[in-house]
Amino acid sequence: AYPGMSPPPERQMLFHPLVMLALAGMAALCFALAAAVVLRPNARFFIYNIPIGFVFVLAALDWLSQFDRLTRAQMAVIVVTVGIALARIGGPAALPYSGHTVFALFALGTTRRGWVRLAAAAVLAQVTVLKLIFWQDATWFGGMLIGVVALVVYHAARSRD
Repeated sequence: AYPGMSPPPERQMLFHPLVMLALAGMAALCFALAAAVVLRPNARFFIYNIPIGFVFVLAALDWLSQFDRLTRAQMAVIVVTVGIALARIGGPAALPYSGHTVFALFALGTTRRGWVRLAAAAVLAQVTVLKLIFWQDATWFGGMLIGVVALVVYHAARSRD
């Protein structure tokens, strides 16, 4: 997108690791404050939802930083996969998959920066422990299946457009 020259300074600044971390942290804090006021949830809500929200912002910024390198097909896979993961929010609990698992696995396998992948891996490990050990929640398996399929489609779409 910028042949023979560097990206504009504002783009370089937006995708600087410290700026990305600050934005993710502010988004997580705003979400936590809004949830505390509106929903008045228990601690489990915060322990489970704040980390995935933090990784969501990091992954979204990472994908945006790659915008000029992604094929249209890859962008479509990102949008569909995020939509599938978000469908569990306020959606029917009967959906047989974990949106957290779908998203964390997909972010782990599609983001470019190692430290973003590390954050996604940490959240995936947290979700795995909570769902399988503490909650005996089988939706983890459906989330892993959907996440793996999404990763295969995403990486297959790299050369297509």
